[in-house]
Amino acid sequence: MNFMRHGAATFMALILAMLLANWATQPPPLRAPADIGAGIDISRAMADLNVIAREPHVTGSPANARVRDDIVKMLAATGLTAEIQRGVAVRQSPRKGKSISVAPVENIIAVAPGKDRAAPAVLVMAHYDSVPFSLGASDDGAGTVSALAAARMITAGPTPARDVIFLITDGEEMGLTGAQYFFDNHPLAKRVGIVVNAEARGSRGRAQMFQTSPGNAALVDLWADHAISPSGNSLNDAIYRSLPNDTDLSVSLDKGIAGINGAFIDGHFDYHSTTDRADVIDQRTLQHLGDFALTTTRVLAYAPALPVRGADSVFFDMFGQFVVQYPKWMGWIPLLFAAAGLGLLYRRAADLSWRRKGGAVAGVIVATAALAAVGHGIGVLTRGAGSIGLREAMAEADVLMLALIGLALAAWLVLRAGRALMLAAMLVLLAAAVAVQVMLPAAAFLIAWPVLIAVAIALAAPLRARYRWPVTAICVVLAALALAYIFQFVVQGYVSVGLMTTGIFAIALPFMIALLTPLGVDAPAASARGWRRAGAVLALVSIAGVGWVATMDGFSARHPRPGDFFAVNDLRDGRAYWATTSGADELPSGKAAPITLLPESRFKILGQRAAIPAPSAERQLAISVAAAGPKSTWRITSSRPPRVMIIALRPTAAMTGVRINGVPVTLPADQWTPLYYRAAKPVDIMIEADGVATGGQLAMQTLLASPGLPAGAPRPAGLETNWTMLTGTEVVLDAWPVKAAATAKP
Repeated sequence: MNFMRHGAATFMALILAMLLANWATQPPPLRAPADIGAGIDISRAMADLNVIAREPHVTGSPANARVRDDIVKMLAATGLTAEIQRGVAVRQSPRKGKSISVAPVENIIAVAPGKDRAAPAVLVMAHYDSVPFSLGASDDGAGTVSALAAARMITAGPTPARDVIFLITDGEEMGLTGAQYFFDNHPLAKRVGIVVNAEARGSRGRAQMFQTSPGNAALVDLWADHAISPSGNSLNDAIYRSLPNDTDLSVSLDKGIAGINGAFIDGHFDYHSTTDRADVIDQRTLQHLGDFALTTTRVLAYAPALPVRGADSVFFDMFGQFVVQYPKWMGWIPLLFAAAGLGLLYRRAADLSWRRKGGAVAGVIVATAALAAVGHGIGVLTRGAGSIGLREAMAEADVLMLALIGLALAAWLVLRAGRALMLAAMLVLLAAAVAVQVMLPAAAFLIAWPVLIAVAIALAAPLRARYRWPVTAICVVLAALALAYIFQFVVQGYVSVGLMTTGIFAIALPFMIALLTPLGVDAPAASARGWRRAGAVLALVSIAGVGWVATMDGFSARHPRPGDFFAVNDLRDGRAYWATTSGADELPSGKAAPITLLPESRFKILGQRAAIPAPSAERQLAISVAAAGPKSTWRITSSRPPRVMIIALRPTAAMTGVRINGVPVTLPADQWTPLYYRAAKPVDIMIEADGVATGGQLAMQTLLASPGLPAGAPRPAGLETNWTMLTGTEVVLDAWPVKAAATAKP
């Protein structure tokens, strides 16, 4: 076929790019015991992990106490004596909605003394609690064993320059409550100069350094110079700062303490799931996370001084081999060179009319937008309703991603139309890079350097004609490197946000046009038919893959189907329901309609009216109210541990001096503020206010989910996950518009 003969260089670059991108998204290979050297001992880490992840261990449970004691013994084996910090922690998020989390916590703290005990200390942090139904092997058993590996390294080596504090927090899954309690109350918190945190969300992939404190240039430089197969970039850092996501590091960052965060996030099906087991984790991934924690801790512990805050830098790793770093202003340099080169290319294309050039620009934009829309629509089509559909999408994510990438390649083959489209793609990407450099300079590298490489390859066309094979080989390698980097980010982006929109893969299209077209732009026009035929065949194959995902049940023994069925007793209106957060097919046959659990609730619930016995007293919250002068107190208790408790609080007038379990909080008037409690201990929460405006009330709407379905349930509940955490529970709703000076509700 003509297109194969004339497109040999193009296809060679494409194949190399795909192979390199696949290699770059894999964690480094396991080291042999004799080669452990500077990194962690994966055999020891797995042994620790199997102890920690024996059973679910939610905050406050006997199982969590056993894990706590096991970690204390592991620290003792390194020569460190651990302290247990106990208390009821309260954290109010600084983010929109300012939700409040309450949990009883038991933090584990150990200190490796340094030469200068007065110097700012390094704190190594992970959390040991799990969600109620998960073994917590990755989240955050992986982080915990990484911290333990760092403890062994410090205690077995020379005395560090400064103290190294090991904080294994409790209650992270309950709203970062353990970290909040430490940084609010422990004397050691005032001595912390920098924090190294290790986390996980999944079961495989590279461990990314994805978050730093502001003014990170020196910190990034220190990390990059000592990391084993460094993975991280300023794009992820900049995006994470703007997301509502949190880890324990968020607490120390809110306190103004410098820090660095590492995690792996692929294999999302296992996140907060019954499948989060030690045997499921890719040991290469665990090794990579451990290497991040160990090497970063070591360089900070032994450095003459901790990194000084300055400006934020632009940084990115080159396929895990080394890190490129430069000031933000330098991001303009590749853009200026790319703009100059693109100007020369447009001068060479004087034979193309401006109408054709403008049409090509519109074509690139429309084609990319259309491909993104198709990809998003495919995601909606293949993902079923509700939380079970979400889990199925996770189980089928890899197959769907391959099908979508196939569609992007098919679109490139079909659109192959020579210089006009090539120049248009370069211009569109250059304009996008300039906009990103202005608005988010930490992210501009992702577009700027590939555009510059694409322009350079196109400018080299006369050299290719004169020195065909040497110059062509260089151009193929450059195109493959740049495109592999884009493919790598497409995969990472899909893993990160694919559940929000699968259309993210479409960003690869203009890069493929810009980088691959120059390698075959001199091919005869007649060969375009061959390219388009190949594209049509690939499109059919990709659509078949999408059809397979849409029609097949993605659940299996490896990816078990979760349950999503619970009961609701709504004491606010006396109604009861069988309910689900998924589609109506989860309910018995009959009419189902949306129901609201709490004001501004994030739960989307379908309910079917049912005759359910009234809840017993032990499945309800008890609320008592006391007043003395201007002060009022509300005490909320339960007789047994809930699966989850949520209270929506709304003062109808201004309240001053509001405290929850003695911790000051803010409850804005006429706004609902959610309060969460998820721990394996009975609820005991005290809300106090020094003053309540005349006639004011503290309106409460409450949710208490207790394990076990009431009598008469039409089917068993099935497996629960974090997305179906109400499964197998009886949810009791109530409302308490209690006046500040009123007596207890009868």
